[in-house]
Amino acid sequence: MTSHLATIVEHLRRILFGSPVPQPVPVPVRVEPRRVSVTRR
Repeated sequence: MTSHLATIVEHLRRILFGSPVPQPVPVPVRVEPRRVSVTRR
């Protein structure tokens, strides 16, 4: 389950940040899964 979320977050962050970085911050990424979903919808 964590792998799926990590993949989605990584893809979103790559498109939003447009950077080749996989995970700039592993802490906020866990608390920012709903914010990205709401902003994207």
